Amino acid sequence: MMRRLVFLLSSLVRLSSDRMLNHMRTVALTLFLCVHPLPSSGSFVGPPDLLRQKSPNFNLRHHEQRLETIEPTNGDHAAVKTTPPSPPSPGSSRDGGDEGTSDTDPDAFFRSLRRKVPKKLQYFMRDSGIIRFLMDAPVPLAVPSIAEHYPTAMYDFLRLSSRIEVAENLANLSIIAPGESKNAVSWERILYGSHPRQLVDVMKRNIKNDSKSNCPLVVFVHGGACGSGFPTMYRSIATPFVDANMSVGVVGYRTYPDAGVSGHLSDLTEALKLLKGQFHDSKIFLIGHSTGANLVSMALLNEIATGAASSSFDSVRGIVGLAGLYDIPKHYLFEKGRGIERISPIAPAFGGSYKDWKRLSPTRKLLPLMRKRTRDAADTACSPRLLICHGLEDTVVPFSSSVAYAKAWKGTENDNAVQCDLTLLEGVGHADCVTDLMFGGPTRDVVLKWIQQQNQ
Repeated sequence: MMRRLVFLLSSLVRLSSDRMLNHMRTVALTLFLCVHPLPSSGSFVGPPDLLRQKSPNFNLRHHEQRLETIEPTNGDHAAVKTTPPSPPSPGSSRDGGDEGTSDTDPDAFFRSLRRKVPKKLQYFMRDSGIIRFLMDAPVPLAVPSIAEHYPTAMYDFLRLSSRIEVAENLANLSIIAPGESKNAVSWERILYGSHPRQLVDVMKRNIKNDSKSNCPLVVFVHGGACGSGFPTMYRSIATPFVDANMSVGVVGYRTYPDAGVSGHLSDLTEALKLLKGQFHDSKIFLIGHSTGANLVSMALLNEIATGAASSSFDSVRGIVGLAGLYDIPKHYLFEKGRGIERISPIAPAFGGSYKDWKRLSPTRKLLPLMRKRTRDAADTACSPRLLICHGLEDTVVPFSSSVAYAKAWKGTENDNAVQCDLTLLEGVGHADCVTDLMFGGPTRDVVLKWIQQQNQ
């Protein structure tokens, strides 16, 4: 057992230093964790809240063992294949592919890990928080790579951290490359709960007149497969919006195993209430990436289910989903094909049972909910416009997930005021949706233009 544990740890460390180093380019500027360190919530925790909330007879392992017998069928996800798409061409940094590698199967390592490591040990690594630690802790290793590929990233990160003077001094000394924008930004970290991860990083332009009070507020909800990520990693997504005279809030929430998706949704609701109180005159636009897109979508559907907009949601004018997970049972099959379903937090964070997975899948919840809404004539419910974006080169979440979700909305447009726009981006992978927002790219162009149009 000890030998297998050592093998698993060494393999994951090797993965972090090689392939994950490239993947971590997607995580916005962790560049200076020394400036704003990772919340010390503790990576090794006791039984997660979601398991304590289950009935005494609930057996997560039993459900997972039963679900592992499920195999994809022709009627399931079009993108559920045991052989993933071809990796990016050699030398390409898109979607974090290994530069210069000749591998034809980027998930071969995970399949090997799945075969060699005992099942219980894989579950332990996931449920104890070790996987989260191994994903979050090596992020600073990405600093040299980010600085090489995006020379102005360090300057912009300092500017977004209310350190414009420091950025200017370093640029004058040629230590870092100067950024294009010289606008000063105020940064504030606000806590909305007692847990160290329940916080929001708020950034806004320093404008002397009162016009900033009516500027739109962009709220970003990160992904991370429900089990990793924190606001500092994603601070640089604020760059294009702050420069367009918008305020930005990057929401942190309790990641698995501290809480499951029900806890994530509760955290998002509390964060929105807090932001609504601080920006009471502003239109709010929600952006979610990956599992974050699932959270903002579920928050919308839960709001619609109540029949009336709550005080935390009545100012939301638009919702943007980037590379989102909208059908959890089908995504589980996709993860199983990749060989990561045992170490991925997705299955337990979404409840650990097929019933819970369907309940927390926006695509499956949408049509029945809208039929009920039409039957009950609940026209007072909030109806923000939706933008669904997905990269055609995404090998982490198939773009068919967003296509199916958008089609579900298209089928309801005659019955309610919610309208949905679908944009598929060529040459864009899963991580690129985030790096594009941070450093420029097609995702930034589409999202920024769409928000500006909706704000008119």
